[in-house]
Formats: sequence, structure tokens, C-alpha cells
Amino acid sequence: MLFLDEFDALATARGNERDVGELQRVVIALLQNIDALPDDTILLAATNHDQLLDYAIWRRFTYRLAMPLPDQDLREQLWAQFLGAYTPSPLSLSELAQRSEGLSGAAIEQVCLDAKRKAILSAKPHVEETEVFRRLGLTVAMNNGQRLHSVQSEIQWLRHWYPKYFSQRVLAAAYGVSQRQIRNAIEEENDNGDRGDESA
Repeated sequence: MLFLDEFDALATARGNERDVGELQRVVIALLQNIDALPDDTILLAATNHDQLLDYAIWRRFTYRLAMPLPDQDLREQLWAQFLGAYTPSPLSLSELAQRSEGLSGAAIEQVCLDAKRKAILSAKPHVEETEVFRRLGLTVAMNNGQRLHSVQSEIQWLRHWYPKYFSQRVLAAAYGVSQRQIRNAIEEENDNGDRGDESA
């Protein structure tokens, strides 16, 4: 059995505007090597960008299996599995599943690993609820293409993303700053937004 991950890195479609001769040779060599595999070899390939694959590649595979993003129930199971014994009793897995809509299982796993790592380094038996939601919020921002270049921008994003949870008090505790600093960051964002509306 041969498994090729990130398959689009090798099998990108030829003939696009960024095509170069070397890429064409790689794809041709890949096709030839696939055709030369022994009959008793099972070839598996995975990609997140199937639309980039060369058309000739598709003909080399008998089956195609789509792996959609996890739904609400599966996301809840993933949170439970990845947090495991580090799950604090007040943490709502259902709420985490709802707030993580659109994320892959790998992204959820990374949030859990980061939160557990911090708990271990802090000698705590469980992850902190606030830390899980904070890391989830930052992951959602990255997934949405939001660039958070400072602590202030993180605070503003978290407040916007989940205002019901991220009160000024919770944000102050999460970032180790005063509520006044949190309030100033939020007011600055509102002022910038207002100025943007006026200039539009």
C-alpha cells in the first residue's frame, strides 16, 4: 500500500498560467510511475485541493471518497475525544461544537493539544475553559483569513466573535490586563468602525 498525502503538490494540473516545464515533467513522471505500479499495489492519495489536480490523474483512481467537514455531532465527539481527561466539568462540549462550525477535525485537535499543553506546563489537571475558547476563537479567525497582529487585535476579535462569553472581565483575566485596558481596546475598535462608516 502506497499513501501519498498533499497529493496536489505533485499532481497539479498542467497548462495553467503558472505552469513551468519542470512541473510538467514531474506530473508526467508521476503518471508513468503510477502506471508502472505492480497489480498488487494499492495506491491511496489525499488532497484538500482536488480542483487543482491534473485531469489525467483522476483516471488513475477507481474510487473517490469525499471527506466533508465534521457536522455538529461529530465535532462534539471530537472535542470529547481530544480533550479527554483534561476536560473541566463546566465546559460545554455542545457549545464548543457549535462555535467550531466550519473547522476541520485537525483544527479542533490542534486547539485541544495547545490547551492541554498549557495546562500541563501550568501543572493543572484540566484545561481552562477560557483558554479553550480563546484558542478556538483565534483558530476561527485564522480560518476566516483574519490577521491578528497584536494582543489588542486578538481582544477585539474575540469580543466580536463571541461577545456573550468574552466579557471585559473574562478578557482581562485571559490576557492578564486591567478591565480598563480591555474597555479602551473595545472602544478604539468602535471608534475606528465609526470613522470607517463616515468616510464610506
